[in-house]
Amino acid sequence: MGKEITKDDFEIAFAESDMQAFVTVKRAEAEFTKEQFLDILGQFGIRYGIKEEQVVEIAGGSLRLRPILIAEGTPAKVGEPGQYEYFFRTQVDRIPRILKDGSVDYQNIEWFEVVQEGQKLAQYHPASEGVDGCTVKGVPVKARKGIEMRPLTGKGFRFESDKRCYYATQNGMIQLDGNELQVINHLELDEVTLATGNVVFNGSVHVRGNVGYGTVIKAMEDVVVDGTVEGATIESGGNVILKKGMNAAGHGSITAKNDVISRFLESVTVHAKGNIEVDKSLNSFLYASGMIKSSRVLSGGVAQAEKGFRVNNVGNHVGIQTLLRILVDEEVWLEYKKLRIRMMELQNEVPVNVEELTDVTYRAQTIEHRIQRLRNSNAVISGHAYAGTTVEMTGCKWEADDQYNVTVAMGPGAIEVVNNY
Repeated sequence: MGKEITKDDFEIAFAESDMQAFVTVKRAEAEFTKEQFLDILGQFGIRYGIKEEQVVEIAGGSLRLRPILIAEGTPAKVGEPGQYEYFFRTQVDRIPRILKDGSVDYQNIEWFEVVQEGQKLAQYHPASEGVDGCTVKGVPVKARKGIEMRPLTGKGFRFESDKRCYYATQNGMIQLDGNELQVINHLELDEVTLATGNVVFNGSVHVRGNVGYGTVIKAMEDVVVDGTVEGATIESGGNVILKKGMNAAGHGSITAKNDVISRFLESVTVHAKGNIEVDKSLNSFLYASGMIKSSRVLSGGVAQAEKGFRVNNVGNHVGIQTLLRILVDEEVWLEYKKLRIRMMELQNEVPVNVEELTDVTYRAQTIEHRIQRLRNSNAVISGHAYAGTTVEMTGCKWEADDQYNVTVAMGPGAIEVVNNY
């Protein structure tokens, strides 16, 4: 055997916070045993994660004069994060099926899930401890525990003292939005008629049958009707969903703080703070702060939407008068005028009430921004725009003459019509 090896015959480099060690044998002719090599590594402080295969090859004369990964530590493994296990469907697909004739099947959509008092809703599985690691020098690396999730917030449920198991405290419709869980009061009715009386409920209302003429339904949350609705009054703090539709004969109305969705609307007045979505609308008065959508026909009456229209056929072949108007609701205009008057009053007061003036100015500017956005709204008519159809926006009007598949939008000073080809 040649010259006895020493530490000077080797070069060691540590990387990744001592998670890797590289060795370079500086003399290609150096002779040493596996045991001698391991002793040298120990002198450099390498005690963990040594790669046996490389040790044998290097001791046997291979892998010389270049850095070789000789040891690798074990990184610390972060614990699994906490997670909730839910015992109800967290997502109910409210996606309607398009029928062969192009209409929308609202009848068979599942709109919500109902739970019962005492039902287990969720269980929290805490985060797990991590697994400690170790450097090539044998130094332990402490692992971090997994991240815990916050307790669920909301209403209509209780949890055990350890906040791991959640149970419904009432029958109701369940909703999960991020970390907020709600079991909303939910009233199930077979029908609503003059005989059963009007309905006023601090929650959601689901009518499995029909709603008769002259009745009233007022709900703080959603109203869902599986059957047909006659000339009734429906007021909702959420959505109104009519799986079949409503024929009011001019004596019914719907008011919703969110969306109104219906198979058909005939001679109905509808006010929605959200969107109005209908398969077929006949001789109705529709007002939406959002958008109005019609998958088959919107014929007769007035439809007013702040964010525009996505409709199929408008009017009919005998020229029924149908008005599509892109405009903010009249109540919004009235509020804006009152705010402007109040702003001028406050500006002339001495001393100026700065706090109120700031609030009034902000509210007025918010409405101004809504009005300005009207210029970006349009009416997309994918089917026929029959004669008798009028589109009105920003004080300008366009009257159709049996056009097909067009977009009506506001151009610089005038309405422009573009073919959707």
